[in-house]
Amino acid sequence: MNYTFLDHTADIKFIVQSKTLNKAFKDSAYALLKIIREDKKINSNKVKKIRIKSNNLENLLYNFLEEFLFLLDSQNFVVNTIHSLKIDKKNFKLECIIKGEKSNIINNKIKAITYNDLEVKKQKNFWQITCVLDV
Repeated sequence: MNYTFLDHTADIKFIVQSKTLNKAFKDSAYALLKIIREDKKINSNKVKKIRIKSNNLENLLYNFLEEFLFLLDSQNFVVNTIHSLKIDKKNFKLECIIKGEKSNIINNKIKAITYNDLEVKKQKNFWQITCVLDV
């Protein structure tokens, strides 16, 4: 996983650099999950499918990460692994399979994904994502 947490005055900020857009999205989700799970062990007994359509890459990323918070807040579902992530860059669609389980041991301290400093951009040889999480 290629994410780095950066200093931020009040929230949690991270940056991802990956060779592909799919890997950059996946690594962004794992950065979010690192904060949510706080290194607690989560099994992968249940499978769920995520489908998202958006109007740009930043909004697609926002909605993708927000889905993990929604599953946690509404169903106590904590994701352990992300499988078969596919992104249609042209039509701003995302589809993936996630595995995890319901858990009451997680105390979610993330209030929301923010649009503040949210950026998805193609560099010369890699994709870079910057994201801030409201805690």
